[in-house]
Amino acid sequence: MRRGFKAQTDLRVFLSEHRAAVTPAMAGLPAQGRPRRVVGLRRDEIAGLLGVATEYYADLERGLLSDAPDASLQDLLSDVLALSPEDRHRLNLLLDAAYPGAGAVTRERIDEEPRQQMPSAPQQEADHYGASEAMKQLLDSFDMPAYLRSRSLDLVAVNRPGRLLYAPVLEWAGADEEKVNLLEFAFLDQEAAQSFWPDWGDVITRAVADLRGALETYPNDPELIGVVGTLSARSRLFCRMWIDQDLPPRSSQGHEKIFHSLIGAVTIPFRMLAEEDGAQVVVFTPVSGSPAYTAMQRLRAWAATG
Repeated sequence: MRRGFKAQTDLRVFLSEHRAAVTPAMAGLPAQGRPRRVVGLRRDEIAGLLGVATEYYADLERGLLSDAPDASLQDLLSDVLALSPEDRHRLNLLLDAAYPGAGAVTRERIDEEPRQQMPSAPQQEADHYGASEAMKQLLDSFDMPAYLRSRSLDLVAVNRPGRLLYAPVLEWAGADEEKVNLLEFAFLDQEAAQSFWPDWGDVITRAVADLRGALETYPNDPELIGVVGTLSARSRLFCRMWIDQDLPPRSSQGHEKIFHSLIGAVTIPFRMLAEEDGAQVVVFTPVSGSPAYTAMQRLRAWAATG
């Protein structure tokens, strides 16, 4: 009992001290314009940057969680606190001591342990972010651009007109054809993203709202936590938007303005069809006879001959 109490105390002191050493400006948070009662970041600010509830982070800091946080959350916490390599190792040791039953899940331990030790998912989610043949057939059945995006906004599968429309985004993934994450493209290559989406600000606001909504539904999803971690570490703009309480509500339809070298600038309506696992099929739905419809017909013709 005493050993457990000491481990919890050591973890709390370590995190509290490092939290106090990070200013809001260092974390990319906006100035509040009023005196602060604490030095460094508050627990709710850390929680917002991590994408978890304030109560969850408070319990994490005190060593009171029922299980150790996973590797993605540990990495994100280390990034938010700007820990040195030595301090990252120290944090892993403290988490190991605070959670001796489960053990802290470090990146190295994930590589060493067999996959079957991770919680198993239902069979229908075994290929969670892959596209089944049925899904590919569904996408190909649309004569307008359509794609499947995962709940973490990975661009998973795209029909032929969609591949041509979204060519700048798909090319960003590189020649190895790895899945591209729409938010990472939008935030980490702003010049290309702003050229592709003239209304880039609206696009990223909607996408961040979608990501937050997905994380609220699937709070332990390592893919979601990983995307939040990557963007929090590399984009201060994302950090500011992530803790913004005024993001718009999620919507299953809207308009997207795209600039394409073959058709110029076009504003295209779209609808989203929700899948059971939180993924979404996005289908562009221009009205017959509209400029967007004509542009998509031209794009479809080019795709058919490409």
